[in-house]
Amino acid sequence: MTLRTRKQGVDYIKERIIAVINGIPVTPTVVRVQDKVEAASQRSILSGTLAKQRVHDLGLVEAVQQKRKVDSGKVVQRYREIYIDTRLGRILRLMMRIKGG
Repeated sequence: MTLRTRKQGVDYIKERIIAVINGIPVTPTVVRVQDKVEAASQRSILSGTLAKQRVHDLGLVEAVQQKRKVDSGKVVQRYREIYIDTRLGRILRLMMRIKGG
């Protein structure tokens, strides 16, 4: 149910409630429309809540993955992994060549 049809349903229910106050009885159609509007509202609220929860869960997963990546001691390059010790060794050898040569 779209927001527009939900609004139309709410307006219809309001009109019928005013009519009940004036002595016109409630029809099964009013009850059915009220049930549909209520169900659509609950679905909308639930989907919004679930979407927020999903975003929260993805944030937690990303934090765990980032921590695992930082704690692993390696840097993933394009074709293979380079461990921190290897990378530091390469940097030190390069610095020695620059200083020595």
